[in-house]
Amino acid sequence: MSNIDYTTLVGYLAEIPDPRSPRGQRYEWRYLLLLIAAAMLTGASTPTTISNWVAMHQVTLIAALQPVRKTVPSMATLRRALCAAPIEALEAALGRYQAQLAGETGDAGLLVTKQGEMLRGAALDGKVVRGASAHGEAVHLVSLVCHESGIVLDQMKASHKRHKCRVAAIILARRNLDGVVLTMDALHTSVKQARQIRQGAGDYLFVVKRNRRTLYNDIADAFTVLPPQGS
Repeated sequence: MSNIDYTTLVGYLAEIPDPRSPRGQRYEWRYLLLLIAAAMLTGASTPTTISNWVAMHQVTLIAALQPVRKTVPSMATLRRALCAAPIEALEAALGRYQAQLAGETGDAGLLVTKQGEMLRGAALDGKVVRGASAHGEAVHLVSLVCHESGIVLDQMKASHKRHKCRVAAIILARRNLDGVVLTMDALHTSVKQARQIRQGAGDYLFVVKRNRRTLYNDIADAFTVLPPQGS
């Protein structure tokens, strides 16, 4: 294939290790990943629709990507590539690519405090992925998303709903939180989560419900009993 441009998706996909045996390889690993990514960006979401899109655009794809073999792979080959792709490495690479895109949004969504500190908002949330259940088991994803652009900076699968807090801690540990204000639902409202965010130089806005009675009452007292600051 032609030279890799590490400022584009091509470069980040090239970081993903090839899990295949060296024997019998007909196509370069990043060529397969690029074909799949290009097809999915058009809305293709199954091996059949991905393969159909690749076959329909094979002349353009071969001319643009310059693979060693001047052909496109079969649906069986694309399916094997989908099954073999290392999920964690793939998500990490795509997260780095998305972070680069977020850096190109300029001042959109940027807040400047009275002290001159520049802040950006990011939401930490977990959702059940529709249409991605395997053998009746729901797929839970925890994602870190930019407020202003909707770009997903990072995501990771959680085995179940209660596992989301542990996954959230892993995501936050591998991100630079300096200048970031995190929002999240009440599931993540905890001393442990707050301490991790502050230790990472970030800030947070937590949702506090009545089931956390002591904290809820303390906050209510702060706004109803104590005098306003500076009075």
